[in-house]
Amino acid sequence: MLNIEENVILSKFCTWHVGGPARYFVRVSTIQDLKEALLWAQEKKLAHFVLGGGSNILFSDVGYAGLIIKIEGRGVVINGSELIVEAGAIARLAVLKASELNLGGLEHLAGIPGTIGGLVRGNAGAFGMETKDSLVRVHVLHNVGNEWKEEILERKDVYFSYRDSLFKKETGSYIIWDATFALIPIPKDVILKLVNDDLSARKDKQPYTFPSAGSVFKNPSLEISAGRLIEECGCKGLKIGGAEVSTQHANFILNKGGATSFDIHALIEEIKKRVFEAKGVKLVEEVIVL
Repeated sequence: MLNIEENVILSKFCTWHVGGPARYFVRVSTIQDLKEALLWAQEKKLAHFVLGGGSNILFSDVGYAGLIIKIEGRGVVINGSELIVEAGAIARLAVLKASELNLGGLEHLAGIPGTIGGLVRGNAGAFGMETKDSLVRVHVLHNVGNEWKEEILERKDVYFSYRDSLFKKETGSYIIWDATFALIPIPKDVILKLVNDDLSARKDKQPYTFPSAGSVFKNPSLEISAGRLIEECGCKGLKIGGAEVSTQHANFILNKGGATSFDIHALIEEIKKRVFEAKGVKLVEEVIVL
């Protein structure tokens, strides 16, 4: 039986630490639980939102009127030269488990704070590596004729591009349950050095003292950095309420204490306005505003 909770405050499930109550909230750890939760929402005629680690989302201060489904499946299985990771697992866990067998291929993803489901959905990347690079297939639920059916999608069927995929283009049609990646032989000590070097580089360049959601905007192109544009427009240190553009990395918005979702969203809109007026570039959010 599903444990459907009511009026659950969402700020504790968001790395910005903002957000009002979800009318309904449920945790699912099996794909059968997920199907039942979706059916429950469908029967109640409720909207639903599937949540992973909450590191790439801005919840509204007024909350969410439907059902939040929190993916808790965090299984990691190594099958020969393949790594099968459930959507709720973080990338670092998968990388470290594979390293125990001297297998790698996802090292540069280890520092990304989101869950595997979120990484696949947004084709997340870092240090020249994207999630799609080693992906083999994705196990999903697909909404077909108002019925959720299990499907296996090969990488070519997901239509990856920069920070984009089929799952973002057709939001609501697919839910990722697990993803399979190809592994390659790499000595454990080499893997751990790459992971630690990446983590050190992140700590040097990115702010970690206050809550944030990582990079707020996509880079407009491979040659143009969103952070650089924001900095050139004088937005570093810009504040609205308790929200502030990081003085260390301009593509981060920090909750300096007491920030609301309204503060953060207003700051996002002000940044977009200033960059467009000064540079003629329309910044696009990488974060989901719900």
